[in-house]
Amino acid sequence: MLDRFFASLGVLRPRAIMQMRKSGENSRRDIQNLTEAITRLGEDIAALRTSIQEQNVEIATVRMRESQLRAIAERNLESQGCDGELEAVIGDPALESHVARAIAESDLRLHPCPYTVVDDLLPEPFYAALIEGLPPVELFADRPVNSQQLNVPLHLAPDYSRRIWRFMAETVVPHMLMPAVVAKFQAPLEEWTRTSFAIADGDALNTMRLATSDGRILLRTNGYDIPPHRDPKWGFLTCIFYLARRGDDKRWGTDLYEVDEDTEAVGAAPHWIENTPWRKVGSVKFKRNRALIFLNSTGAHGASIPADAEPPMLQRYVYQFRIGPDAASMAALIARLSPERRVYWDGKLKDKRVPAM
Repeated sequence: MLDRFFASLGVLRPRAIMQMRKSGENSRRDIQNLTEAITRLGEDIAALRTSIQEQNVEIATVRMRESQLRAIAERNLESQGCDGELEAVIGDPALESHVARAIAESDLRLHPCPYTVVDDLLPEPFYAALIEGLPPVELFADRPVNSQQLNVPLHLAPDYSRRIWRFMAETVVPHMLMPAVVAKFQAPLEEWTRTSFAIADGDALNTMRLATSDGRILLRTNGYDIPPHRDPKWGFLTCIFYLARRGDDKRWGTDLYEVDEDTEAVGAAPHWIENTPWRKVGSVKFKRNRALIFLNSTGAHGASIPADAEPPMLQRYVYQFRIGPDAASMAALIARLSPERRVYWDGKLKDKRVPAM
């Protein structure tokens, strides 16, 4: 009888092992299936999180656009009945002569670059209209703080803002400001252009047609800082027009720098003074109806606003435009250059750190 019992154990042992082995395989499959299910669940959660983030961005964009449209509608209501006053400001027959006289009577200085500071650039009523027409702050919200700007002419803006700033960009700047500025800078501009493009004797400015950029309105606030630099070279002349409102702090305008062993900028992009010693030699205050105009030839400029400046959400507006050759003139000037000189003017006009001051 014992022999039969032990014999039965011998039969059962392999069978039990097979069952255990099969059970282990089933467990492994169950674990694998569970792992795959957890992975898919993680992917679904990640996709859901991405979808929520995209929806949050869309919601924020919709809310921002709604606030912009509401601000425009409110400003339009506030400016109802102002058409007559605006027409009188725009139609002022003394506007052009005022601009020409203000620029002609300013002092042209040659260090650290040819520049002038023009006070009372515009008649006070016209300047007040520009300030009244500053776009609502909500319209600048599309870009990060201290990189905020709106190109002029304005498109999405209150009616009053669009009218006064279109007139500024399309009439005042090209037909009143530019001729007076070019006349003011004629001597240094002639010399610099003749030297830069190897133009022989004669009127170098007659070899090109000058034009103005439409410009941009810049909004800067606490913590803004742009280091010493020169603007893009094809913008021969830069005009920075301070849009100071009554009560705005006059500090934190534009700083001017002299540069040791100053050399010509290579390429058309902004020229950053990074590996050469420089010193601040002056500061132009942020004053109502004041313009700083300079030739992009030597020296450097920059600007900063302390992070702890008061008020905490300080708003500082500037209108900037440039004067330089039109596209056809640029091509003709480039064609005059030797391959060795061409590198000093080639390249894109833009830079990721587009300078504002």
